[in-house]
Amino acid sequence: MRTLPTDPRLRILLYVLGALLVLALAFLAFIIFGTGLLRPAIESRLSGTLDRRVTIAAIRREGAPSLWPSLVFEDVRIAQPDWAKGDMIRVRAAKIRLPLLPLLVGRADPERIDIDGLQVHLLRRDGSHSSWKGLGDGSGGGRGPNLVTIRDGKVRFDDAKRDHYLAGTLSADGNGFLLAAAGTLKGQPARGMLRGAALAGGKSWPFRLDYRSTIANAILVGRARAPLDIGHFEGDARAWGDDLRDIDQLIEAGLPGTRPARLTAHIIRDRPDWKVERLDLSVGRSHATGRIEVRKSDDRTRLDGALVADTLDFDDLANATGRARAAAKAAAAGPRVLPDTAIDLTHMMRTDGRLAIDVKKLLSAKPTPVRMLKGVLNLDHGVLTADPLTATLEQGVINGTLRVDQRAGPTRLHLDLRLTRAEASRLFDSDTVTGRLDARFLLDGPGNTIRAAIGKSTGHFAIVVRDGMIDRRAALFLGTDIGRALFESKEERTKLRCIIAGFTVADGTARPTPLLFDSTVARVDGDGMLDLANERIALTLHGQPKLANAIPVGKPIQIAGTLSAPKLVPPDVPKTVGTVIKMIGKAIAGKAPPPAPDADCAGAAAQALR
Repeated sequence: MRTLPTDPRLRILLYVLGALLVLALAFLAFIIFGTGLLRPAIESRLSGTLDRRVTIAAIRREGAPSLWPSLVFEDVRIAQPDWAKGDMIRVRAAKIRLPLLPLLVGRADPERIDIDGLQVHLLRRDGSHSSWKGLGDGSGGGRGPNLVTIRDGKVRFDDAKRDHYLAGTLSADGNGFLLAAAGTLKGQPARGMLRGAALAGGKSWPFRLDYRSTIANAILVGRARAPLDIGHFEGDARAWGDDLRDIDQLIEAGLPGTRPARLTAHIIRDRPDWKVERLDLSVGRSHATGRIEVRKSDDRTRLDGALVADTLDFDDLANATGRARAAAKAAAAGPRVLPDTAIDLTHMMRTDGRLAIDVKKLLSAKPTPVRMLKGVLNLDHGVLTADPLTATLEQGVINGTLRVDQRAGPTRLHLDLRLTRAEASRLFDSDTVTGRLDARFLLDGPGNTIRAAIGKSTGHFAIVVRDGMIDRRAALFLGTDIGRALFESKEERTKLRCIIAGFTVADGTARPTPLLFDSTVARVDGDGMLDLANERIALTLHGQPKLANAIPVGKPIQIAGTLSAPKLVPPDVPKTVGTVIKMIGKAIAGKAPPPAPDADCAGAAAQALR
């Protein structure tokens, strides 16, 4: 009995020769029996590759048998995915001139494709269902045909997710490619046109895309790696519209609602990645330049970039609908100090990245002490960190970090900020108090907005004013030296040693540790609490005069109301001249309390700002 050679090299050679013999026989069968044998195999192969049903009514050969036959495929249909009905692509007839010899080595290099009667229907139901999903990036393989022509082409695009509907025609010949369509975008009239060079393989493909609507417009002039290869191109883009969110209907980058926007950029697409270079963006009266790179890997998206804003108005980052919604929400909540900015990262759990931001000038319709803003944002598996974060005030600087953690349970906000070298009169927009102002905020709490998180936070914060001046009459009043305060000139000022408002916070309730005011004429110590969730104040100030022969009321001052509208509730003051004379008499008789001692301002400030 004869056996195969034991030498591995000879065994491989025999297998190769056997495979070539099979291919040769198949090739001979094709020459002799024609194309009937090809149709089932091609249908099966395409159906498996595209994961949807592909049918071909007939395949016939034009002309006599040759090594360069022309095959005509009739009534080719590629079905929509299972969740949709009908055909995604339908070809009435496609004539393909195909050399047979490359097939022997597993390569198909059609010389020319002529399509007569093409219908393309693209569907998207929602974010998870699109008819083109899973069909590859369109780049294909090999060098491609020398020429593709299309006659009587029709295209239809129905995107329920974006409320975007278009229908039009397409054609291609040796002079070029043209697709023209019209329809609606969010119910508004829209039209688009894609022009390109002839569909010839082995060449890069220059193209121009123009899109117009009443809400969003775009122009893209570029060059693709191959004809219609939307996955690999480089070009210059320009877009403008009433709202960045409307423009996002075209580019799908997750852009927010804004005031009217205009942008230009150089774009490099290498599927699945994007590079946006030389970005120039204007929104309302805000303007920024920069770059952004988007990379996708292992079902995650990574963003890396840098933005420099000459001007930034946060009000520009909301459209009319968003501003109306925010105004209604603010009206329902009443006047508040803590911002209601959303910090929920649920929609970004599969996004990571780094973005450097440098705002040269901050604009605001309302007065704000912040002039510039700079920071680096890092997002990593549901944790957003701004570190370092720097806000430059008209006088003073805020430095620190901000972290939003969405990894487990509810969103958590962590603040670690320091304000240094500020001036009290500038920050409070009043000359009643002057002096160096420093502050410290170390808070951590759960919540989907900054307001909600601080309302449930734990930690401590402090505001310290030192080495300044204060209205003398106000200082006497705080020290309950009412007798002198009644007769003090409004223009007189006295030295302010310190104001220290330090609070320890537990579950949104802040208690003074310490609350201290010290001047040359009075000292005040406070107690009580702040309800940060509702922004309500309940503090009691115990004043102590420092001057000899003071005329104190002997009752504390209450501070009530809210952070946005604090209410000072003074003690009962004398209402008649007789009462005032009686109080003065008691002071002269030596019945006044001893002057209050100076507070340890340095020690208390260091403890509060720890």
